[in-house]
This record gives sequence, C-alpha cells and structure tokens, in this order.
Amino acid sequence: MIAGGTAPGALAPGAVLAQSELGLVECHKPSPEEGKARASRAAGDQITIEPMHANGVSYVTGGIGAEERQAVHRVRGKYNVDISLRTPCGRAHVSPLVIEDANGNRLVDEAAAGPSLLAQLPPGKYTARLAPADGAAVVKTFTVPANGRIQLTIQAPAIDRSFAGDALISW
Repeated sequence: MIAGGTAPGALAPGAVLAQSELGLVECHKPSPEEGKARASRAAGDQITIEPMHANGVSYVTGGIGAEERQAVHRVRGKYNVDISLRTPCGRAHVSPLVIEDANGNRLVDEAAAGPSLLAQLPPGKYTARLAPADGAAVVKTFTVPANGRIQLTIQAPAIDRSFAGDALISW
C-alpha cells in the first residue's frame, strides 16, 4: 500500500495522472466536503466565511465549491494577504499551512487551509510553510507592504510516481 491507502499501481478515487516539470504526478480533485468547516449558512441565505483570530491576526480560509469561492471573494477586500494553494495540475489544494513573522513567531497554524487563505497582517516580512502529509514542505517568503495587498500562490509538492514493473513507487 502507498500512503493514503492506494494499492500499488492504482490511482486514488477521483485522481488522474498529469505531466508536470517533476514528472508524472497524481492529481486529486477535492471532494465538496473538504474545507467546509468554517463556512456557514442560515436557511435561504448565502454562505458566509467566518473569520478566525489567532496571535493578533484575523484570517479566513476556504473556497471549496462555487458558493464557498464566492463567499471568500466577497470578503477578499478586507484582507491584505491573499494566498492561493494549488496542485501541480493547477487545481485547488487543501493542506496544513503555517505563517510565521520574521522572528519565527507562529501567527497562523491551519491544519486544513485552502484553497484560499486571506489574512490581515502588519507590514513586514513573513514565511508561509505548506506541509502536506504526502509531500515535502514548500516554503515561501513574502513581504506585506505598508499600503496595498500581496497575492501569492503556493504550489503543493507533487507526489512523483514512476512505474517500475508492477509497483507504483512514491518518493
């Protein structure tokens, strides 16, 4: 078995193989249930994304499904940091994400961020660390300007899989 319970030589349900700069990779389309934890709706109303507050930072995360994407879009102007998480195939991605300030203080620690994370951060330098369970961490540094916004896309690491006989090898 491969991480995630996939039998050697088989793709996970809903997955496709795609070519990327890293070779042949498995691409997964998230289910509508992934990322729904912070979206809420009153009967007959639009979905709203509830802001979270941690370590002096206000942020929202979500965007799985058309209604949730619209909810994130409606609040986008309230935040100065706009992070999109994507797979090598360009699809939306949900993964653990940590944002630290220049002193290494952990400001945001989301177990299931994405595919969009919006945050209100003071001007300064920051590090975003995407750490999916089945891949190597991706680290991006960014600077929040005194005025304006910053948009950043973090591409999740691919699970590079090569066929070797009957086995599907993941590394």
